[in-house]
Amino acid sequence: MKSIVRGLIGGMLAGAILVGLAWGGYAALRYTRHRLSRALHEPLKRIVLTHAPGWLSAAILDKLAQEAVNFTVFNSKHPEYGARLRDPLDGGILKIIAQHYMDHQSSGENAWIKSIVYVRRAWLPRQQIIEIDAEYRRPAALLITQGKGYLLSASGVRLPGTYLPVDFERLEWLPWLVHTHVSAVGRGERISSPAVEAGLSLVKLLRPEPWHAQVREIDLSNIGGVVSKTDPEIVLTTRDGHEVLWGMPPGQEGFYEVPAARKLMMLSEVNRLYGSIDAGQAYVDVRGDQVLVPRRDRNQPVGAAEQATQ
Repeated sequence: MKSIVRGLIGGMLAGAILVGLAWGGYAALRYTRHRLSRALHEPLKRIVLTHAPGWLSAAILDKLAQEAVNFTVFNSKHPEYGARLRDPLDGGILKIIAQHYMDHQSSGENAWIKSIVYVRRAWLPRQQIIEIDAEYRRPAALLITQGKGYLLSASGVRLPGTYLPVDFERLEWLPWLVHTHVSAVGRGERISSPAVEAGLSLVKLLRPEPWHAQVREIDLSNIGGVVSKTDPEIVLTTRDGHEVLWGMPPGQEGFYEVPAARKLMMLSEVNRLYGSIDAGQAYVDVRGDQVLVPRRDRNQPVGAAEQATQ
């Protein structure tokens, strides 16, 4: 009899435990559904771009964030994206957003983004936000062609924006690549041109020099000797309007000219002696073993030249 009673009591306890577990699971499911239902009807979560460099304007960052909003909330082809963005358990939509930035570089301001580090949800006390962390392309030069200007990254990718001559002066902090004879490409596309590649390689070479800001224009009209086999392939124009006859693109000097590293040393010495890399003269020539600082126009006979360094 006692064993029967014990069995009944044990069965009742086991049943109570099972009922409790079932009720707990049901309550958890109801809570999860409630949270999802609320999430799907809450206002759009804030989208922010984190760790952005200081040189990138707030206006550009706002447009980049708006790109994610337009792609998810106002996407007529995928109306479900808006609900997925609000769903705190949906991580797939975050990957889709990251891929969108990379696959649509020509859209909006997307070409500023070189790569996406992550897209994730972050939680504030009363708000969920979407954080986007990216690596950005920095302007390296202004390409001027066919009367318009285009920002280029160090790798030759065209960045958003088209500039007219009236805008050029406010971009004087960048070296200008001129006379390249190339047509501009779409935003986010890389320009394939020997002239542009030579110009950007020289920009990279000059950037560490303390006097690099003296260079305003890099004339690339004679790259490959297309105009003249005897004239310098690259000519620099300083902010004072004088010229530095640079010569062949870096790494292509061969037996004809001194290497680029030697040219940099000579220009640094000219800058030390004269206070500017053009020595305040019409031009300086750094293609040979010694710097020539003529007190003449470079179209006059060479006999008027002076040696600036030994």
